[in-house]
Amino acid sequence: MRIGLGIVLAFALWGCGPGATTDPFAQLGPLAGEWVQSREDRGNDGFTVTRASLAAQGFESPFLVGFSETRMRRAGLVQVAENRGVVTWQAGDASTLSEAGGVLTGTRGLGQDLYTAETAPVLAAMRGDGPMVYTRRYRHLDGLDQIVVTRFDCHLADAGPERITVFGQAYATRRFQETCRSGTDRIENTYWRDTDNFSYSVMRRSRQWVGTDLGYILLERVID
Repeated sequence: MRIGLGIVLAFALWGCGPGATTDPFAQLGPLAGEWVQSREDRGNDGFTVTRASLAAQGFESPFLVGFSETRMRRAGLVQVAENRGVVTWQAGDASTLSEAGGVLTGTRGLGQDLYTAETAPVLAAMRGDGPMVYTRRYRHLDGLDQIVVTRFDCHLADAGPERITVFGQAYATRRFQETCRSGTDRIENTYWRDTDNFSYSVMRRSRQWVGTDLGYILLERVID
């Protein structure tokens, strides 16, 4: 079933301090904004989350902020599971995205979902354990819920150190630029790995391609 992007990553703050519920979705509200259902409905996402508002809520759980370039909206995500290095982040409506070491492995609830994407080659290249030229396969669900496989020939370039600011806090990172081609199609993913936490594979920021329909999303790690 095709589901509009309006349900993806729609999430709000919850309390995690004394007296707060342990259910992260029990106190949904408007602070974290929501994504939109169509390309025409852009902006005005209602996103008002700040580090101060997170602190005021006593919020200390891992927290991501996502930005849809095609929809021009932001929303927050909470970590709900980790299995063999794959971390799943969930919205209040149960739509999810998964990543390994900060590289997207899949999405659910977006419509033409990224069913799976190979991550091992790019992660190995970033660590220096593998070649900088490699192949990745992306699998998407089409409108008929059929899996379509696209093989990309990719190259990873180390762009060197870069200091970035995420939610008002500065981080030392190393930027990597990934360029992938499949026939006449070309995608570019950018990764900023936190060098202060390099051994823990903290991806402080990334801009990654989800699919032809959904385009790129920007992800920023606000709380580790």
